[in-house]
Amino acid sequence: MKISKRHILPIIVLALVFAIMTPLVIGAVGHYAINVGYGEDCRDELSEYFESEADLMYDETFLEQSVNEETPAIQLGQVDVSERFMFQIEYYNVVALRLQKELLRRNIALAQRQLEVEHVRFNLGETTQSNVDLANVQLQAFVAQLELVYESFSLRAEIVDRKRGLPGFEFIGDYSLPNISTPNVTDLNTLISNLLSGDIMPEMATQIEMTATAQWIAYLDAKMQYDLAATMRPILMVRLDLIAELYALGEISYIEKLAHELEVYEELFSADMATITLAIAIAELNVLLEQM
Repeated sequence: MKISKRHILPIIVLALVFAIMTPLVIGAVGHYAINVGYGEDCRDELSEYFESEADLMYDETFLEQSVNEETPAIQLGQVDVSERFMFQIEYYNVVALRLQKELLRRNIALAQRQLEVEHVRFNLGETTQSNVDLANVQLQAFVAQLELVYESFSLRAEIVDRKRGLPGFEFIGDYSLPNISTPNVTDLNTLISNLLSGDIMPEMATQIEMTATAQWIAYLDAKMQYDLAATMRPILMVRLDLIAELYALGEISYIEKLAHELEVYEELFSADMATITLAIAIAELNVLLEQM
């Protein structure tokens, strides 16, 4: 089916919106990194994937309405493309939230241990009450952040799960990291050619070409970041094994083990976010072609 005038504009609008947005939850992850004091280096690294929360707004009402109202298209066994696309992006949001929960739990484990150490040092007269209080404040900040992320995860997963098992929503799985496939187009020229092959108004051709180019560039950038992350994963896993060996040999303390492991898991988390970013970029490309 060729792209009709009625279908192409909503699809392009959706693509443009998501081209300038990463998922809402990924923006929240960047906010989390700043609040818990990762430091400038980590904030810079996360900013490769995350935009500011002010730019990451989306219409939750649309999702609520779509799970409570059965549209004629669904009654006929079809799925509205824009609805499916928004639920797919939201599914990736929930995946990112689950990964953020795991990282926060590791932060909490380390912060608890640091607080225990500060208590012991205080009893031995090696530190002050203010240092103990500071360690406790940091722990409580992590706990509060985890509660917020857990609540957001539960609410969003509940909405997404209402589409589980329905035709067209097969992408809804167990919220594990998505498997990366290839987009339904092999190059930019083919993408533009396919999009312009339908019944398109002449004044829309330039906008379609600009949108397609922006989407393809976003995909190539996401693919590059994903490939770099993929090369790092084996190295990071070796680092985890080395940390475990050093601890077993008594070369590092338990708190040092937790701290070194957390550094590695933060890098693995960034690699996971690169995977989600690429999955979103592929979904954006595919939605442009969906109505063809």
